[in-house]
Amino acid sequence: MEATARRIGRLLRMVRPRRGFAPTVAALACLTLAPAAAQAGVGASAVPTFPTEATVGNAGLPASVELRNTNTDIDATHANTVCNFGDPSPCPAGSPGITVIPACGQLGPFSACTAPDPGVFQISDTATGQAGTECAGMAFNVAVADPATGQVRFTPQGGAHVTLGGAGSVCRIAFTFTVLKTPTVDQNPVPGIQTIQVADNTQFFGFLTASARGSSFGMTVFKASPVIATTASPNIPLGGQLADTAVVSGLVNPVAGATVDFRLYGPDDATCAGPPVFESLAQPLGASGTASSAPFTPTAAGVYRWRAFYSGDANNNAVASSCNDANENAKVIAPPTITVNTNRRTGRCLVTRFTLRVKVAAEGLRRVRVTLDGNTIKRSKKAQFRLKVRVPALRPGRHVLRVIATGAGGRTTTTRSFKRCGAPTLPRFVG
Repeated sequence: MEATARRIGRLLRMVRPRRGFAPTVAALACLTLAPAAAQAGVGASAVPTFPTEATVGNAGLPASVELRNTNTDIDATHANTVCNFGDPSPCPAGSPGITVIPACGQLGPFSACTAPDPGVFQISDTATGQAGTECAGMAFNVAVADPATGQVRFTPQGGAHVTLGGAGSVCRIAFTFTVLKTPTVDQNPVPGIQTIQVADNTQFFGFLTASARGSSFGMTVFKASPVIATTASPNIPLGGQLADTAVVSGLVNPVAGATVDFRLYGPDDATCAGPPVFESLAQPLGASGTASSAPFTPTAAGVYRWRAFYSGDANNNAVASSCNDANENAKVIAPPTITVNTNRRTGRCLVTRFTLRVKVAAEGLRRVRVTLDGNTIKRSKKAQFRLKVRVPALRPGRHVLRVIATGAGGRTTTTRSFKRCGAPTLPRFVG
């Protein structure tokens, strides 16, 4: 087939077309070399080059598309002109110009993109011909040519055209791009999500044209890796409630529906190795990246540790806080315990006085108060002290002592009672 094409190409050059016959000649050449779409010895290529790896959220990544003159035979020394969109004959009607499909999930025959994936990348608005190539310094406008496929078009500014002087001549157009999201079509089942790029161009010499399409080696797109920071509620007395709040930052184009699972460990599970004592699952992540747990009322004192687990989405990896992260531990403080001892004998009424020995165990002890029949008789901030209670001034009968201790875990009251002896009974005489 190729040899036949070359022979026909030579024959076409031997008989130079007259004005008015060019369409017939071009049509004959296209029919001969279809689907390669090259005429006689005129040839072209287009190759996009993108990084092999990128992460969602990356911006300003370098890329290029290379246009090459691949003329052969007697046309090897001829310069080709690259068609712009809308150029008249000999450029084919409807030729899109210099184009790139930035993300393609599957290639069909002749490198045609059969599964375009628009919206994965945002290409820069302008591009520049690289130094050392035929289009060095040339400025290009870049615009979306087909929203359905995401195809972008590179158009030289000021109506200029790229000219490739002889076989092997190259124009390399450099641009940058931003990764907006992960591809929805995975081109290759290996870690990460793979996509490829497809470039097109048409070149002509005289009335002869060659259209070329090429693809990249492909690139792997990884999800963004956000960061989760959590803030637990402060220390509480036993009987209070614990809660946690998570903020997920560094999200790139988050997809609605992501959630955060909250798990609470303790008391005193220092490595979060045991089963959680409480779970608040699938709490919705708000637009600001914040989620909150439901409250929990612990029944035992000790240190409790929260962990939060962000579910991730199509563009962002899942992430979890660690056990003992900053601001993730909360202490549940038990109320004070009070021990009261006296030197009086049990069951006997009192006549003079007795000694009260008070001992308080409390975290964050604030004060201890002792009352006798509702009246305060002692105040202290010490955890241990003695108090002498004098009895003679009291009325006969039963009396009540209360010791009230207040600490960080709340307040505790202990009650003791004693009996004041009455006056002795006078003997009765009968006569």
